[in-house]
Parts: sequence; C-alpha cells; structure tokens
Amino acid sequence: MLNRLEIENFKAWRKAELTFGKVTGFFGTNSAGKSSLLQFLLLLKQTRNATDRGLVRRRLNASGSPGVGDVFFKHVFDHQYHPGSRVRRIRVTPTSDDRRGFEELPENTFDRSDRKFLAVAVVADAVVLNATDRDWGEQQALMDGLGVKVDELCPQHV
Repeated sequence: MLNRLEIENFKAWRKAELTFGKVTGFFGTNSAGKSSLLQFLLLLKQTRNATDRGLVRRRLNASGSPGVGDVFFKHVFDHQYHPGSRVRRIRVTPTSDDRRGFEELPENTFDRSDRKFLAVAVVADAVVLNATDRDWGEQQALMDGLGVKVDELCPQHV
C-alpha cells in the first residue's frame, strides 16, 4: 500500500507531500489540482503494472530512459487542444545553416536539440523553463540580446 508520496514540479504542483490512509479523499476548489494528483497516481500505477518495461521506457523518452521533462511534454501534448488552454502552436523555420538552426536565430553555439526551444521563445516572447541543462546559463549574453528569459525549475541541479 502506498503510504506517502512527494511530488515536485508536476503540472500546477510545485511541491506536494501526501500521506495516505486506507481511504483518502481529495477535496478542493475548482482548478486546485485534484485531478492532477489523480493523473500522477494513475501514471505511477500504469508504470508499475506494465508488463513490458521497455514499452514504458520507449513511450517516456526517445533515448529509452525517462527524463526530467517527460511529464511536462506529456502534459503539453495532452492539453494542446483543450478549450481555455494556454498552450499555443508556434511556428519556427528550420534552416540548413548549422550555425543558426532556425531562421529566427542568429549564429549561436547552443546544442542543436536546444535551439528549437530558443527559437520558439524568440517568436512567442515566451519564458524558457529549464530543469537541469547547464547550457542555458552559459548562453546568457545571447539570450539577453534576444530578450529571452529563462526560469530555472531545479536550480540545485544546474
């Protein structure tokens, strides 16, 4: 039986410490995060009960091992078409210029995998949410020039 659970940075929950009894109820106002807690518990149950561990790993991350951002990307995918959603589609233009990566960017030394996030932040005037990637701090001058702000979600890991 699950007795205790700690959740950090899942959907609207920055940090939650839950203690469970034989019967536990979630009560709160609309949009307080009750359904998010249930979704997290369901994700745990599905992962635990999966007969093919490789299937779980493949669905969570292309590299085969779950990463910090997997739950975030699943949330974005699951909620991109919901009414009232704050998720928008942003179009960026890939370029064959390896020094830029995207038409929206000047020459830069960002990892190829991070450039898409930078390009989207430029076009959408959005804040980049970074969990553990040190590269963002190393590129501060470029981001200042582009007007891009980065919020560190896990500064203790950067």
